[in-house]
Amino acid sequence: MAWEEEGLSRVAITPGVTTPDDLHWWWRERAHDLGLEIASFLPGLRVIREGRHLETNDPNEPILPGDTLSIDAGLSFAGYHTDLKRMAYVLKPGETEAPAGLKKAYDDAKRVTDKLCENMRPGRLGHEVWEMTTNWASEQGYLIGYAMGIGGVAKDTDAEVGIYCHSVGTDVHDIGARTSENNPHAFGNRVLYPLAADNWYSVELHISTPVPEWSNKTVKCTIEETALLTEDGPKFLVPRQEEWLLIPS
Repeated sequence: MAWEEEGLSRVAITPGVTTPDDLHWWWRERAHDLGLEIASFLPGLRVIREGRHLETNDPNEPILPGDTLSIDAGLSFAGYHTDLKRMAYVLKPGETEAPAGLKKAYDDAKRVTDKLCENMRPGRLGHEVWEMTTNWASEQGYLIGYAMGIGGVAKDTDAEVGIYCHSVGTDVHDIGARTSENNPHAFGNRVLYPLAADNWYSVELHISTPVPEWSNKTVKCTIEETALLTEDGPKFLVPRQEEWLLIPS
């Protein structure tokens, strides 16, 4: 989404000066300037600094070279909502691309997303899609994240996957099926709904991958795309993010 990606650039960020809270407000003001409304929840910027997670929309610590940034936000137009995430890396002086470990982490995140999209088909129950995908992820060596806690011993060096898709429409979390664990306490009965063709869904998950350059502490790649479900699987509303957005220092 151009609105999110514009914020994840030198248009809005001066490394060493701009805080996550500053950027949060930039997105709010930019949406207003465009004549659009924020969709149900305020933009949340998360910063990971060599494995350490800063507070969402932190007002005190400026964004620094070497940080990874993740925005979770959406816009509302004509009564309909989007819900998307984008990720960026702030280049260190002399760098022209993200470190190899971060590039591999994003490639791994796309691979898990591809498997999830492969399993998202009309008629399948939400929790069935979650189970199909997490069973595959377990075979690949990932721990599985659950709504009420992490499955397994979750250390900051563990590879881990969490999946929590939902329908999108006249609300960011609409009334259709949810692709999450079969946990009525967390999700009610929506995980028992079948996915429906021609409905809009959030393809939402995270993939935590150890990064050698960070002493094998993980980077949490947060993926979310708004997509129309067809008989052939999800079709993204806008082109999905394929690699790190890069912010010069």
